[in-house]
Amino acid sequence: MSNWTVRPLRPGDQIRVNRGAYWHHGVYLGDGRVAHFAGENDDGLSDPESVRVREADIADFTRGGFAEAREYGLAERLRLRRPDAVVEAARSRVGVGGYDMIKNNCEHFSNECAFGAHESGQVDDIRRRVRALLKKDGR
Repeated sequence: MSNWTVRPLRPGDQIRVNRGAYWHHGVYLGDGRVAHFAGENDDGLSDPESVRVREADIADFTRGGFAEAREYGLAERLRLRRPDAVVEAARSRVGVGGYDMIKNNCEHFSNECAFGAHESGQVDDIRRRVRALLKKDGR
């Protein structure tokens, strides 16, 4: 299981910033640059069609918040790509669209770069909660 911590960032780090109702994820490229899903002027929640993987300054990514770096558990470290491969995977996706809040979001992007796996813990957590609510209501 992973933890998240505020520390100096290293190229290839999976990073996240709290945006209130959700965590926004990206990949730190080095030299103060981040690759992440974003719209022209925001995260694109109001206009998902404008969302692309973009390279941005860390300040644009954090918007005054704090970037947390992912610290991996043993099982994750066994799956994790080398930092240079994570950066290469992220840079290769710059300009690519296809954003979908449930099926292809910023956390999916970050995990694909780091592990080669299309997964989102936030989405999985929401699905578990909905199933529990439906089960509780007898549906």
